[in-house]
Amino acid sequence: MTGRDRDVARRGRGAGSKPRTGRDRGAFALLDALRRCGGEAGLTEIAAACALPKGSVHRLLEQLLLVGAVERRGSRYRVGSQLYRLGQVWEPHPGLRVAASTPASSAAR
Repeated sequence: MTGRDRDVARRGRGAGSKPRTGRDRGAFALLDALRRCGGEAGLTEIAAACALPKGSVHRLLEQLLLVGAVERRGSRYRVGSQLYRLGQVWEPHPGLRVAASTPASSAAR
């Protein structure tokens, strides 16, 4: 990995992309909080897990609802089916499978 690659990875963006906004970080924090809360949680629980104000969490959740990233059942939220569909196309880096299939003793030579 080059110095530039490490810098891009650390910032979490690719070439030509815009810097992540607080809203982006907040949305990912909410999704991660849902994961940590067992996949489903209420507004107060999510806000506490993210250390964000309830009003901000509510606004972000409403935006995530619109795109299917979260679903609401009563007063509880959970990760939405759209994220599941997106996750289905993720695959590890092709080189990872090759490296994992090579015995460690052979790779060290």
